[in-house]
Order: sequence, then structure tokens, then C-alpha cells
Amino acid sequence: MLVPLRRSAKEPHPRVLRAARRVALVCMPFADPRYPSIGLSLLAEAARARGHHVDIHHLHIEAAARLGLEPYYRLEGGTSWYNLTGEWLFSHPSITPGAANEAEMRAHLGPFSGHFEVDMGYFDEPPAAGGDVTLYDAMRLRQTRRELDALIDAWCERIDFGQYDIVGFTVVFQQLNASLRLARRIKDRHPQVRVVLGGAALEPPMGDAIAERWPWLDAVFAGFSDHTFPDYVDAPDSFPRIIHHQGSPIVMDELPAPNYDDFFEAVRASGLAGRMEIRVPVEMSRGCWWGEKSHCTFCGFNANDMWFRQKSPARAYEELKSMSRYGEAVYVVDNIIPTNYFDQVFSRFRDEGFKLPGGFLFTKSNLRRAELDLLGQAGFTWVQPGIESLATGVLEHMKKGVRGVHNAWLLRACEEAEVYPSWAILYGFPGEPREDYARMAALLPRLAHLPAPTGAYRILMARYSPIFTKSAELGLSNVKPARAYDLAFGPHATLDRQAYTFDYTMPPGESPDEYAEDVARQATRWNELKLLPLAPRCEVFEVAGQHVLFDSRDLQDVGRAAPRLRLLTADQWHVLELLESPLPRRRLRERWPTSSPLWPVLEGLIAEGAVLEADGRLVRLAVVRQNPRLVPEFVRVLKDKAKQILFHGALSHARRRALWGELRSAAQGLLGSGGRAQRARGAPTPMI
Repeated sequence: MLVPLRRSAKEPHPRVLRAARRVALVCMPFADPRYPSIGLSLLAEAARARGHHVDIHHLHIEAAARLGLEPYYRLEGGTSWYNLTGEWLFSHPSITPGAANEAEMRAHLGPFSGHFEVDMGYFDEPPAAGGDVTLYDAMRLRQTRRELDALIDAWCERIDFGQYDIVGFTVVFQQLNASLRLARRIKDRHPQVRVVLGGAALEPPMGDAIAERWPWLDAVFAGFSDHTFPDYVDAPDSFPRIIHHQGSPIVMDELPAPNYDDFFEAVRASGLAGRMEIRVPVEMSRGCWWGEKSHCTFCGFNANDMWFRQKSPARAYEELKSMSRYGEAVYVVDNIIPTNYFDQVFSRFRDEGFKLPGGFLFTKSNLRRAELDLLGQAGFTWVQPGIESLATGVLEHMKKGVRGVHNAWLLRACEEAEVYPSWAILYGFPGEPREDYARMAALLPRLAHLPAPTGAYRILMARYSPIFTKSAELGLSNVKPARAYDLAFGPHATLDRQAYTFDYTMPPGESPDEYAEDVARQATRWNELKLLPLAPRCEVFEVAGQHVLFDSRDLQDVGRAAPRLRLLTADQWHVLELLESPLPRRRLRERWPTSSPLWPVLEGLIAEGAVLEADGRLVRLAVVRQNPRLVPEFVRVLKDKAKQILFHGALSHARRRALWGELRSAAQGLLGSGGRAQRARGAPTPMI
């Protein structure tokens, strides 16, 4: 019997409730195994609230356990993401006729260069001279495909998909072919089961193209499906195959809270518990308040939903606090955190003395120090602030609305607040001032003691970004789907609408890889150095009531130098205190508290890299911690480096062993008998 339910007049499809349906929601490889799918959890809770039975199958967890975490991470991200290596590994004539064979994929990935082999984690070092890299690599490709084929077979045998009325797959990055493979097998075995796809990779027009390419799919959800999917479960016959977001705008406070109990059960069953840092996703808002004002040139993350909406601060507070019950770091998936949360959510955590077990969020780089401190006090240890560059001219081309000097300040402030910023240097914007890269290359050695970028990368052209939608007026030509799409999915008429990333030709005379070469090299070196226990430092310590500057940077090129240790004069310390935030010279002069000459002191600090002058502002680069004593800093760094080595997904076994050796040596240098003897004689303590 069908029971009509009340529905907004704006919503075209009547909602009816049948007898409870059985629904399976599936997360396939190559989703990151450290994260449960918030999309599947929200849809599951919404369908359960209507009386339906929903199971979530976290098959990406099983795949990570089967392949091993290290190879899986490399397939999930890095260059594999851009080359669609994970998609290609699941390609099959049943779903992707014309996809590349092993030789074609090997040719696309190129000769040994660390591009594929190191990313896959197959080599700790390149093969010995004379070794057949191509043969060895092809064997690895074949072995991995066989393991994934075996997983598809095992899932079909172990899971009774025939018991379900609907099986839905979430598709974000590198999950389409895996989902299609399993969905095709389910449809062949159980024709009565409806198989449907949804997720970010099916935003219009990508979802429309996928529905056209694979007509045996029962439905494709193109866009947010918080309303449409539960309605579809109620009455699937009332919907078309391609289902776009419909109805009134979603009220964020009316969304259910996610439940990840089944994810943690899957992790325990896989044997991966304790072997990876799990992050618990929460969603506070959608869209981007900055993008509504000024869409960043390279950003394609918001698809067709740039407009900003958010949960109330009260709901955000309660949901964040509730997610802490899992005892793992909270991962706020918002494109950008609402600005009123600092005063109305994070300050409440501080005032009530409640601290999350760890957390991550996306924000804008124009943070203030008080806001950073609030994040740290609330338990957030990791942010993505959208730094992207340290050159103001390039940032203006990106439409970031911030200066390079402020981004440099933010790196130092994050280091002091112990809130790690995840960031990268982007280059290759049409018409950007190439002279900025020479200045940035000269600046990087002075920042090498601060949180490092993951690297420097030429921008991708992503669908929905201004460099895609306005490519012609930016002088970009020959825009076409990235070559990897042909290889992973086979040539097809709908690929231009299915693709998310694109190849293109720069305007004549522009050569980003050449003028950004030195920046890219130093950024890579900077990232490598930060993993080392004896990484470059420029830091003020308190020793016997005196302020001591410890500096081990190489100011000519990113690297380590022999440590320089000296006492700061009172005037030097005054300058460093006053330049906590960027100030013009005039403002510094107004605040100078003594009659001593200011400018010679300032110029000396600039020359030795303790102070930066850029964009008409001065700012301190030397780190001053809340507890600037030696022993607490030593303990902090030991813990931090050990954690990095344990959980860094990109480290090979050999690299991890080498870092453990350096960490042990550094600890022994400070804590061993030799270290005690040196301290007794008053010699400088070796710094980590």
C-alpha cells in the first residue's frame, strides 16, 4: 500500500512510503581508508529515519588491507590521482572497451623517474644498473590488477547483494571504474536489484555523461541528493534515470548527524586498527563565502554550488562535540569554515575547557593570531589555509585577496600555535609576473624552519574553475580531457563531459616550468628536510633568563647549516616582540619603546633572516614559542617526528628506517652521557 506523505509544492516528485526497503551503500577503492564516507553516512541516516534498512559496505578498507597501506596510499593519491592509475587498474572490457593495455599505460607513465614506481611504493631504490625496469614494472601492474580482480570476485561471493532492493555507490576520485565493475556484476547476477551512482564525480554535466555512457545503470544522482535519494528509495519508479538536485534548498540544521560505528567495525575487522590515523568527517557548511565574492582562479571544488550556507553555531558545536566520542581527529570537510564559528563555536570550546582529540579544517589564510590560538585550544592541530603562494603578484592573479607577507606570517604563527598548515605552492597562471618567482626563490631559504609545502605544482585545469570556464579569454588553447581519461575509460564521445581535469596549451612564450624551476626544487627540498629530526631552525629560546637565537638555516639555499647560537640584546628582543604581526616601518617606529637607535638593529635582524621585509611590511620570522625552553621543545619534537615517521603514507620502508636512525641519534646526542657532559661544561645543546 502506498501512503502519500506531505511535501513542499516546489518539489515535483510526490513522496510515497512503501514497505521498508533494503539498501546497500558501497564505498569502493580508491577512497582514502582513513576516512569513512560522510555522504554515505548522511544518506543512510536519512533513509533509516524513513524506516528503511541500510547497510554500508566499506570495501575501500578491505582493499587497503589486501594491497597494503603503503601501496594503497600511492594509488589513491600523488601522481596516481592525476594519471588515473587507480581507475585504469579497475578497467575491464565489460565496462571500458578500448581502455589502455599494460604496455600503453606503461608508455604513458614513462620510464623510471620516481613518477610511478616510487609512488606505487614498489621500490625503496631504483633497480640496479642493467635491471629491466619496464619488465619489473609491468609485472607489478599485472599483479595489482589480479589482486583487484580477485577482490571483485570475493565481494560478489561473500556479500549477498541479491537481498537488497537498491545498491548505491559513492563516486568521488578514482572510484568510478571500481564501482562500475561491481555494479555490472551485481546487475548481471541480480537483474531485479537497482544499481545507482552518486557523489561529487557525478555533478552535472559529468553525471549526465556517465548515465549516457553506461545505460544499464538504473539511476545516476547528479548533485546533492540529501532529498532525492531518500525519495528515490521510497518510490524509485517516480524518478528519471538522471536525477539532479531538486526541491527547496537544503536547510543545513535539518541534515542528520553522521554515524560511523560501522566504519570502525570494518577497520577492526580488517586488521588496520592502530596502523593509520583515522579522521572523522563532519560537515558544517556548503559552498564558499570567499568564492561568492571572488572565485579563486584555479578552484574547481564547489562545482555548481558556490553559494554559501551553514549550520547554526549551536548545531555545529553539538555535532563537533558528539563526533569526539570516536576518540579520533575530527575532519571538517567544508570548503571554508564559517567566520562566525571562531567567536560562537571555538571560543565556547575554550570557555568550557573542552578539547577535541584532534581536528582539521579548511580556512582562508587571512587568519588572525587570536583565531589560530582558538583553533589550537579547541583541539585543531591541522588546517588547510589556502596559502598557495608567497608572492603578492601571483596571489593577485589567483584572486586570493591576501598578500605574500601575510602568508609568511601565517606559517610562523602556525608553527608557534602548533597548528600545522597543509599547503602547496602553485604556479603557471596565465599572465602571472614571472619575476615574482626569482624573489620567491630568494625568500624560501629564510622560511625553511617553518611548516613546509607539500611541493610546488603547476596548476591543473579542473572543471568548474575559472581557468576552465574562461580558458579562451585567458589565452589557453587546445583544451581537452586529460590523456589519462582515454587510457582509463577508453575513447568515447562523452569523455569531454565526463572529465574533471583537462590538458591545455599555454599562451605563446609562457614557460612556467622554466621560470618556477628553482622555486619547485627548493620546495621539494624544504619538504624533505622537515621530516628530518635535525631540520633547519630559527628560534628564540630562554636560557638562564636570557633570550638566545638558535639558527641552523642555510640562507643561500634551502638546507641545513652549522648552528649559530648567540644572545639577543634587549633592543633586538624588543624588535622581535613588536613584529609579531606585519607592520609598516612607520608603525614600528611609533611603537619603539626606547631611545636607542632602531634602524641599525632592524637592518641587522633583516640581514640575518630573523625579520622579513616585504609588501611594505615587516614581520618576525624567528619562532618564539609559548614555552621557549629547551627541554619541552625537545620532547615536543621527538613526539612529532615519531608520529610523522609512523603515519606518513608516502615513506618507503628504507626511508622510514633511515629516519628512525637519525631520530635515535639525535635523542642520544641530547640524552646520552656525552650530551650531559657538554651541558655540564655549558656548551650549546644540540637542537632538534
